Amino acid sequence: MATQILIDEKSQSEMRQASGTLIKRVLTMSSSSQIWDKLNDQQKNQIKDMLLQTLVTPDLMARRATADVIASICGIELPRKQWGNIIHILVAQTNNQNEDIKKAAVMTLGFICENLKEKSASLDDEMVKQMMTGILVSMRAEQGNDEIRYMGVKALQDSLQFMSNHLESHDIRVYMMQQLVFCLKSAVFKIRVRSLQCLVEFARLYV
Repeated sequence: MATQILIDEKSQSEMRQASGTLIKRVLTMSSSSQIWDKLNDQQKNQIKDMLLQTLVTPDLMARRATADVIASICGIELPRKQWGNIIHILVAQTNNQNEDIKKAAVMTLGFICENLKEKSASLDDEMVKQMMTGILVSMRAEQGNDEIRYMGVKALQDSLQFMSNHLESHDIRVYMMQQLVFCLKSAVFKIRVRSLQCLVEFARLYV
């Protein structure tokens, strides 16, 4: 029922947002994996497909709620190496010419990083590599969209604890630091603050 309301373009924004919040709470309960696992693969895939379609809704509140729900499912499935193509799908959309699609993709990546951070989860190296690529692309000055850059920096901060293997690479560390330095020069105050926080977190974990 809640899923149907969330994906229904005719439903009011507040109702769609509330439905997304309800689904997220159910999926983040201690028994969340048991609840999700009661669904068969066909049901799970149908829900995932509907959520991905809803992620590009023009309704901003519903879009954010959908990104949150996708991240909650990822919190269950990615550590099990399930839904393996979701990161590839989202990273591919960080280069989309449509600003709304690009923003939705970066927002979802950020929520996924936040969810995994809260669970202290780990991912396989290839998935982490893809995720880092999408995040760093979203932070570039050429991006031209300050909101996307801010979401990218926040996602990077939340991802640092499970990026350890890739941050051992000198080239990756240098490129990441370059992007953070560029963000520190941004005219947008919240981007500068988040970038500084990210640098502090990096130093705490790896220096």
